[in-house]
Amino acid sequence: MARPGSAGPRREMAVALAAPPPPPIQTVRTFFPETWIWDLVEVGESGSADVPLTVPDTITTWETEVFCLAPSGFGLAPLVELTVFQPFFLELTLPYSVIRGERFELKATVFNYLSKCIMVSVTPALSSDYTLTPVRDVQDSSCLCANGRKTFSWTMAPSVLGVLNVSVSAAAVQSHAACGNGVVNVPERGRVDTVTRGLLVKAEGTEKSHTYNWLLCPTGQ
Repeated sequence: MARPGSAGPRREMAVALAAPPPPPIQTVRTFFPETWIWDLVEVGESGSADVPLTVPDTITTWETEVFCLAPSGFGLAPLVELTVFQPFFLELTLPYSVIRGERFELKATVFNYLSKCIMVSVTPALSSDYTLTPVRDVQDSSCLCANGRKTFSWTMAPSVLGVLNVSVSAAAVQSHAACGNGVVNVPERGRVDTVTRGLLVKAEGTEKSHTYNWLLCPTGQ
């Protein structure tokens, strides 16, 4: 492109703007009940009813047990299974409760049921309520091929009482590194799975109880 007033030929310059990559597919899972539904549903003369529900966040298979009460008798439906699944997910392993200051191993296992190898990066959420130290020789990223799993570990020590929310995220990231004998798949859209579980932190010491008895004599009796 020539400057204004110059005698040189006029040139045009084209600028191509690349579209930004699409955002990653994110799942945030926080609801992990042991049992589910427990509802009473009124069924009309048609003998059927539609019940819209949202499945919990647990990657598992649910077994449904349905029975019906009517003036004509009792009905029991056959068992039906419902499988909740996603091809890339994270699973946390931690105790139900710990003592404040107690050190334990927090484990996060990543499962890859995609058809190709991917590079995964696992990141725990930081908090002032606890400390996290990576276990020796364990990196925060690793190759994970089809139908494979990988466990990442940290040493955790809570410093406050109550129920703490512990969150860990696993992301399938872009990488051109070799993955054993396979080639790492570079996803067009990244995948991020975040799991949040509650941890009960109790006070130090041993709980004790004392019972005191009194004999009450009302006045005039």
